[in-house]
Amino acid sequence: METYKLWVAEQPPQAIVDVYRWATAHDPVLLRAMQRRQPTRDAMMLAAEDALLRHGEPSETVIGLIVMAATSGDPIAMTFGFPTSVTRLLGSIRDDRRRARMYTDLVHELAPSFGGEANRHVRRGGWPYLLCTAGSNAFIARDPVAAVQHSDEAWRYAEELPEDVRSAGGIVQIVRLYVSALCHWPEPRGPEWVDTMNIALDRVTVAREMISRFGPSAGVARGLAELGISEAHLWYVLRRKHVVPFHLAERRRLDALDQALTDLDIWLPEDEAEADTPTNSRLPSGRPIPQQLRAVVAHVLDKIATVTAELGLSQRSEEAVKLAIELCETPTQLADSLLNGIRADVNVEQRIHRFELLFRHLDAGHFDELNSRQRDRLSVRLASACLDLSKVLYRTKRPTAAWFWERQADALRRVDALRPDSAVTAASPVPQRAPQWDPPAAEDELDDDELDLSETAVIDDLTTGVDEPKSEQAVAHSAVDPRERLADAVRRQHVVAIVLNLMHLPKSGSPLTEVIETLTAVENWHPPERVSRTGRLKPTECSTPDEVERAALELADEFAVNYASWLRPQLLNNLARSAEVIKAGTARPAAQEAFVSAIRTGRWNEAVRAQQFLLADARQRGDGVAMADAVRAMSDLVQSAIISARGTADLIDIARAMTKASTSMACSLAKWGQPNLAFNTAISSLGALNRIFLDTPGLAEEFELAEQFSQRQPTADEQLLFLMRKRLTRPLPPVAQEPAETAEMAAAFGPSTSFVQLLGTAQGGYWALGHSVTPEGIRSWSVSLAVTSQYLDQLRRAVWFELRPTRRNARSVNALRKLYEVVVEPLQPHLGDTDDIVVIPHQGFAGLPVHAALGPEGHLIERHRVSYMPNLAKPAAAPAGLRRALVAGWDPEISAGVEAYAVTRQLKALGFEVAKPDKAARGRRELLEPDQRWHVVHIAAHGDFQSWPASMASRLRLSPSVAVTAGEWLRSGCRATFAFTNACSVGRHTPHAGDLNGFPLALRARGVVSEISALAPVPAVGGKQFAHLFYGGWAGQDSLTAYQQACLATIAAGGRPCDWAPYVHGGTPLPLDARSARPPHRRDGARAGRRWRKK
Repeated sequence: METYKLWVAEQPPQAIVDVYRWATAHDPVLLRAMQRRQPTRDAMMLAAEDALLRHGEPSETVIGLIVMAATSGDPIAMTFGFPTSVTRLLGSIRDDRRRARMYTDLVHELAPSFGGEANRHVRRGGWPYLLCTAGSNAFIARDPVAAVQHSDEAWRYAEELPEDVRSAGGIVQIVRLYVSALCHWPEPRGPEWVDTMNIALDRVTVAREMISRFGPSAGVARGLAELGISEAHLWYVLRRKHVVPFHLAERRRLDALDQALTDLDIWLPEDEAEADTPTNSRLPSGRPIPQQLRAVVAHVLDKIATVTAELGLSQRSEEAVKLAIELCETPTQLADSLLNGIRADVNVEQRIHRFELLFRHLDAGHFDELNSRQRDRLSVRLASACLDLSKVLYRTKRPTAAWFWERQADALRRVDALRPDSAVTAASPVPQRAPQWDPPAAEDELDDDELDLSETAVIDDLTTGVDEPKSEQAVAHSAVDPRERLADAVRRQHVVAIVLNLMHLPKSGSPLTEVIETLTAVENWHPPERVSRTGRLKPTECSTPDEVERAALELADEFAVNYASWLRPQLLNNLARSAEVIKAGTARPAAQEAFVSAIRTGRWNEAVRAQQFLLADARQRGDGVAMADAVRAMSDLVQSAIISARGTADLIDIARAMTKASTSMACSLAKWGQPNLAFNTAISSLGALNRIFLDTPGLAEEFELAEQFSQRQPTADEQLLFLMRKRLTRPLPPVAQEPAETAEMAAAFGPSTSFVQLLGTAQGGYWALGHSVTPEGIRSWSVSLAVTSQYLDQLRRAVWFELRPTRRNARSVNALRKLYEVVVEPLQPHLGDTDDIVVIPHQGFAGLPVHAALGPEGHLIERHRVSYMPNLAKPAAAPAGLRRALVAGWDPEISAGVEAYAVTRQLKALGFEVAKPDKAARGRRELLEPDQRWHVVHIAAHGDFQSWPASMASRLRLSPSVAVTAGEWLRSGCRATFAFTNACSVGRHTPHAGDLNGFPLALRARGVVSEISALAPVPAVGGKQFAHLFYGGWAGQDSLTAYQQACLATIAAGGRPCDWAPYVHGGTPLPLDARSARPPHRRDGARAGRRWRKK
């Protein structure tokens, strides 16, 4: 034998094949000698491999050589190793269809020798494995019919497998192939297919008995668990095709999965357990899960999470998802577990956060090792889940986020979407790996859901996902009679469809008696997780349409509590507004329940609806405490919704919705005579968004791009998509900062301060909401303003036209008088002897110079110190001991260099260490150095203001060729405590979605506590003079006082309004210690005076 092996090893494989063929025809003795030798078969397989490489594709030569190797035994025998060697050989064929055809041809050629009525003396232990491998390849090639045929043939010989525990894997593989192929049988699927599915269920039962006789072992335990997964999948497909009622099928499915866990527990030998396994990674009995079984246990738990979510067992579903993720050991397992957790979660916010976690895994490269087939499968599953989430977000009125996830789905559908260099993951480019082939023969690699890309999706005419229906309008306007739809839903035991149809049945226009009859039929079905509702009106007790509506909604809620909790917020809000419920006095508890349910499921719009109802109810009852509770809940809701969404694609829509809701509620409260509650409600969304923007400045650019996208501006969608994808891969921690109270804010101002919010809506009217903080306490007030949005726009344009600088006489000030008449004069009775006024403008009021409003006693700034603030953010403390200043000004067209020189002198006189770059390019670098910290930054430049949604493109033109944009400053500007931007119009902004934009936002994002900037064009000479007056009066007092004195000095000197009115003081007053200040040198002062006079 050894001599023969050595001789074979010395010969080329084709030479051995030629000798074997010659012996077959001429020398029986030599033939029998060669047939008894394993090296002969090995040489034939090597020759087949050479032929495959030579021809480059399957050929008759290759098939013939493999058949010759299989039948060269004496007697003929196919061992267990032969299918493995064939798999190793044919695995080099990359094309799935060609490889499947090769296996089919091979089986056809070998069938006379090993299949059917072949000689009983033939040993065919490897024949079922070869058939199963052929079926697996047919399944991968999308040919379930051929896969079933191969599996059927293999099942015939399952009894002939050796009585060995290793045969358990073969039996399980044959059954799983049969089940998977049947579940993906091509349409139409008639009664014959249903009969075959029943055969498959029986086959699973027989297979359990067959492998159980091998006794306890890890292989048997694994096999029984996989059979349980296959049975569960059979019930799932029967439910999907409406063969078995929904609820019954899901119960059977859960029973099969529970049995799988139990079998793992029972059939696992004691010595297989690992003592150091974590407590939470254990079987139901408490036994540890061995390392080799963690993957199959995770798979079972994934399925249990999905089924229990469908059956209303939410707590068990969450526990299963958590444990499954902990047990995952491969990227594919982790992806499947995360996706199942996403689909099973009814909370919209949690869904989004889970999705982002999954995409961060992608970005971190956790799935780079997947081969091409695994990537394609994961890509399609991800795309399906993204599309489901997009539909959910569209229905909850979050269009920007819905658009984003829909675009993610589109990107994932592309070929190789999950490559490491894909735009979906936003990862840096890396070389693409060559495709790999994943052998399909091993039983642990054949997936029941290989072609089922969305297992948790409910495929019927009402729903599109595990927990989300089609639009309610589609249900309500369906051509099918609603009573028929409801009866069909009961017949199919589809709880979600039952709830949806109950919500719309009373509005169907059907006769009252027929509707009551239909409701009674639903009343009689009691699934296990249905919850009885106390005091529910039964259908038989109804006699009016209002009573029928109440009965239908209350009945729907009994099903929705556990089975469709995501529908409860809307359902309960509708119930609270039902006339019969209001009449019965149970509307308030229903609205309270709706609010709680909305918070649990992340439906912020329904939570707002619930609070609006509770507030109106409290007002109608005259319950001040309840009104205060509703406002407090609304404020908490607004801030928690915005803050929790700050790291998600959902933030833009939530910010818009919450700002709109809080403004609308504030106007209602003001109309009802609740100024304190109105003030607190209006300020809630402003503070939350501002804190987020300050912490994550790049979000402001997303807001602007979203607005441009909504206006269909070119390229905005791609830019927005890029930024949102980039943020998707970076987790953002929550913002813990709380908004300041007015009393706390007043401490930074004078002893008597009034905070005035200017806001309004077309429906709720326009209002001034005030908090006046005096030594005697806090007084709240509200004043209705006789303006409209169009009037405010006209007034703003008129004011800025009057303030435009002219070379001749000053323009009239009629617009400033009108501003006083419509905005300031109505407030005078409430301002009293207030020293300071803090104006917080909302949207339409932004850009109005309230401080310059001209009344009978002069301009408002002449009687009060006036500052502008975007919200009630807590003032930041100025760094102690910091006396550094940066001065920028080079443009000769506006004499910016002269102004910079003079300001430098003044700041040095105030004790500052001043940096004044000699070139504009160098100054730009200093301004955009994020690690630099200055106490004062002064910029004299041209201002190029761009309105929302392009405010980040607003520019400070330092010289004809050098500029700094608001977007650049937002991202990497230097940090300063005080900023004086002496440039036309850049201090203007339009609060949008409740917050700042442009340079006012950029400055605050980079740490500015106090600023002076211009709302409109300013003359060069007047601008230099105003800066000189401000710095000359700052020492020993705060910035707001210095600003007011500069305004008063200009007015007293006969200056035009355009010389001072465009300037506004923003933020909190910043004091400047006078101890380190020194008077300017006499010659310096004289020279500066002469320079001013020349100008």
